[in-house]
Amino acid sequence: MFDQFLFMDYIRIIVLIIFSVRITITDFKFKKIYNNDLLRMSTVGFILFLVGFNFDLLPSLVTNFILALGFGIIFWKIGIWSAGDGKLFAVCSMYLPYKMYLPFFSSQVIVLNVFILAFLFWLVPMIFKTKRHEKIDSFRLSFSPKNIINMFLVLFGVFYFIWRGIYLLGVGLYSGSFLISLAIAIIAFTVLQKMFSSKVTYILLILAILRPFFDPYFASFETLITLGLTVFGLLFAGALGNLSMYISYSEKRLSDICVGDIPIGVMIKGQNKIAEIGFFIENKLGNKDKILKFGFNETDIFKAKKIKNLDGFIIKKTISFAPLFFVATFITIFIGTDVLLYLASLVYDGWFYD
Repeated sequence: MFDQFLFMDYIRIIVLIIFSVRITITDFKFKKIYNNDLLRMSTVGFILFLVGFNFDLLPSLVTNFILALGFGIIFWKIGIWSAGDGKLFAVCSMYLPYKMYLPFFSSQVIVLNVFILAFLFWLVPMIFKTKRHEKIDSFRLSFSPKNIINMFLVLFGVFYFIWRGIYLLGVGLYSGSFLISLAIAIIAFTVLQKMFSSKVTYILLILAILRPFFDPYFASFETLITLGLTVFGLLFAGALGNLSMYISYSEKRLSDICVGDIPIGVMIKGQNKIAEIGFFIENKLGNKDKILKFGFNETDIFKAKKIKNLDGFIIKKTISFAPLFFVATFITIFIGTDVLLYLASLVYDGWFYD
């Protein structure tokens, strides 16, 4: 019997492959993801979704896309992705198989797979291309007593009330709601930290004290184990994020500077690296905001070569997330979950069913 939904899933995979080749090439070659490509990809994806359309899936499609766009905006604003990367991630979520729209929040699986792939991609350079004191400093900064206390309070208080609110709204207890609640809690903590600075710990403490009045299982073994592992996992991820900063730049002489290079430091002959790059750019070249956001243009490079004693710049490495998005999307399509859960299920089945 002809399965129209399965047939359209295969068509969408083929179309996704075509767009992935096009966008990955332009991302590598020009360091850009063009809006026209994203518009075509989203239009085709939406049209393909409408073929053999089931109106029951519309809320899931819209919710999934909005959530993916929200993830994209968040990671763009905190500087992990570019604006183009954020939009591409949202568009990729439209190419999931029909069956994956039945549960809400399928896009969170792609997020997990993207960062799992990124971690595996950067793991080797982080181990072998960073110095011992850089590793120690990165972990010491992340696992400071203040960070441990704040993260514990965030998860025990803020996270619980957000997660409970999502449950009461009828979203349900899915793995997706856990991740969404976690993301919202961390964002809320970041906002509170900027607003109240050193007093944020007291605010977190108040919410944590309130939890026992709403959660009779707050001190259960399962709750405490989950809490401890999540705190450790987030702090460990933060340490790796700190460590990745040491491999995210390269030193370039003036003769090697290219259009689009974004400076994060300068090298002066006979001196150490200057940390205040913004002041130097504004004073010597002008257009500080434009250069720090979009990189040098030909005029900027011409002016820089005339600056006395300037040896070069410390350039931010451009990371192409586009191929990671596409690979993560394909993995999500074919295994239906994130990589870690899939591997864990294989190990579990091997232990208990062989």
